[in-house]
Amino acid sequence: MADGPIRAAFGKRLARLRIARDLTQRDLARDLRIDVAVVSRLERGVTDPKLSMIEALARLLGVRVVDLLSDGPPATIEGEIAQLREKIDETDAIAREALRLAKARKK
Repeated sequence: MADGPIRAAFGKRLARLRIARDLTQRDLARDLRIDVAVVSRLERGVTDPKLSMIEALARLLGVRVVDLLSDGPPATIEGEIAQLREKIDETDAIAREALRLAKARKK
């Protein structure tokens, strides 16, 4: 895998997919039988994954290898669910902030 932006994008996709499945880095590390520090380095874009690691990650996360490597959205239902959860979380955060501001105005 190349430097910088590609590695960082891979790490962000990996983290997003992991979080969408309610997995911690520790959970993923346990399932892959690797140290949690490796998962952290992958997600931060500090280290390049081997092809066997990418294949194992895709299998565990329920996506295709290409979904981990491409900039486009995952083509699986799990990937779409992950994206929807992300949007719901963003909307929820906006709603909570609006509610907080409305309550503060009433004071």
